[in-house]
Amino acid sequence: MITHLFKLIWNKKKQNFLLMLEMLISFIIMFAVFTLLVYYYQNYRHPRGFDYENVWSIKYNDPDDMKNADSISAFNASIKQIIKSMPQVEEVSLCNINVPFGDAGIGTSVSYNKTSVITEIYRVDDDYKKVLNLQLTEGRWFSKEDDVTKEKSVVINEALKNA
Repeated sequence: MITHLFKLIWNKKKQNFLLMLEMLISFIIMFAVFTLLVYYYQNYRHPRGFDYENVWSIKYNDPDDMKNADSISAFNASIKQIIKSMPQVEEVSLCNINVPFGDAGIGTSVSYNKTSVITEIYRVDDDYKKVLNLQLTEGRWFSKEDDVTKEKSVVINEALKNA
């Protein structure tokens, strides 16, 4: 039946030009939609590289009267120690507002060797690896010695390394 329909349309192609155009555009849209579905499904099945189950994110703001960096770090250390002292808590880590699957996932463009890459930047402390059970394939994780160095330490993923 479909072949018969196409024969009728082809024989009267001048009269049915808009119908053929509509069918072509519909095919292109359906192809694009299914291509995007396959692409996002493949991304969904790709391993994340961290454990997100049984991980809680707690948001708080530093007190307004604290402007000194030392007092803010002491306050953060005391908050971290209080939460760590709870019996249900296994590990605690401080992170900026951009946690994985958070609501502030804004990409930042970074240039290196004349190549621009859009990245997600997470400012974390040394225990972040333990909280999310991150598995490093190469190199090492941050330590206290990195806090005093002039250059900032970074951790990159395999995709950025290959690029």
